[in-house]
Amino acid sequence: MTIQDLEQLRAARKEIAELETKIRRLTALGAETVSDTVRGSSPVFPYTEHVIRVSGVPPAAAASLARIRRMLVERLRRLVAAAEVAEAFIDSIPDSETRILITLHYMNGYSWAAAARRVYGYPGENRARMKVKRFIEMS
Repeated sequence: MTIQDLEQLRAARKEIAELETKIRRLTALGAETVSDTVRGSSPVFPYTEHVIRVSGVPPAAAASLARIRRMLVERLRRLVAAAEVAEAFIDSIPDSETRILITLHYMNGYSWAAAARRVYGYPGENRARMKVKRFIEMS
């Protein structure tokens, strides 16, 4: 796990939520059908004319929506897998202080000063950043 991977974690979590919303909207959109009426007659004498309702999903639109949905689902799958790897890495950190600093900074978006203030009680941002940097370089 690199610092770049951890820096992408918060953005990946936001993108996961956005993709889930998009997929839900797309699925609801794909459920929409078009309908129309046509005039027809009965097949037997006296051949009475009547209105027939026809409905369905346009094939071009359905294929396009399905293709887009598959792409979004695949991207979502990749992001979730990457987020799981990062979460497992954070969970495997034996030192609580390091784990809390990484969680506060990379997952919750705290600045290094704010994360250090939460952990140490004072804004020792250099201490917090260097502790995390050394840990990641060693692992």
